[in-house]
Amino acid sequence: MNEAIYQSRKNQTWSAVLNEWQERFRTVLSVSESLSEQDLETLGRYPWLRDYALVQVLVGSREHHEEHRLSIMNFRG
Repeated sequence: MNEAIYQSRKNQTWSAVLNEWQERFRTVLSVSESLSEQDLETLGRYPWLRDYALVQVLVGSREHHEEHRLSIMNFRG
């Protein structure tokens, strides 16, 4: 998946990619803040998440993005 994302954006400027990532991440945060604890914490509430609670996916996503953000910032200097 990371390769597909890279290929779709490899010709964009760094600032365009960063701006898009920041905007999408803000949207995820905004939507997740509007959900109830039950919406976030109920296992299996969303069939496509199988046996995961939405909050687990959100935490994992944040950690994944943070991992890549730090790598990219270190690479870019």
